[in-house]
Amino acid sequence: MAPAGADRIADWRDYLEANRPWRPVVDLNLVIEIGDYCQSLRNLKDAERRCVEAEDALREIDDPRRLAVVRGRMADLLKERGELHEALRIRQQEQVPVFAELGDARPYAVAQAGIADILATCGDLDEALRIRREEELAVFHRLGDALSHAIAQSGIGDILRIRGEPDEVLEVYRGALAVFERIDATRAAAVTQGRIAAHWWSAAIGTRHCGFIAKWRCPLTKNSPAS
Repeated sequence: MAPAGADRIADWRDYLEANRPWRPVVDLNLVIEIGDYCQSLRNLKDAERRCVEAEDALREIDDPRRLAVVRGRMADLLKERGELHEALRIRQQEQVPVFAELGDARPYAVAQAGIADILATCGDLDEALRIRREEELAVFHRLGDALSHAIAQSGIGDILRIRGEPDEVLEVYRGALAVFERIDATRAAAVTQGRIAAHWWSAAIGTRHCGFIAKWRCPLTKNSPAS
């Protein structure tokens, strides 16, 4: 028996094949959703196929903004496959210039974050850190987006941790954690608590301190002193 996910993809594919040409908004959104769903199932081949289909349709209707967004999804897929050079090229040449020309700040910052991720993976930590601070964090600060700003802070903390700057790492992570807790972003808070605990662990402070952090800070722990 085919998995439920495969059945769902097959149903979507049958619908799309029966309804060509696609409606610019409804059906194209479905194509993109199928690609995202395939990626979540680690079915990168089908996810890439859906991206290409959406890209072709968006070029046909001349929608540069949505095309740039979908190209970002393709860059994510390429990064997962280890094709970092092409993923970086897409981010730098096919996304950032489009969003900059349109004055579309949020996807611009998201694309810059993708560039920083690739550069950090390649070991260019200084440039990755600069982009995180100047091109991502600064944009979300101007937009007043507390959640995205804190997520960007966490990304900065990750780079600082790799660079071996323990004091600044903790300051950045704790700043992000305070925001997550203030806005009730429970999952993001838990992830950041894990990052703090991992930092303590890697600094050889010991498991007793890691347990203390998890117990003290985690809002999901019933016996936490903070609850």
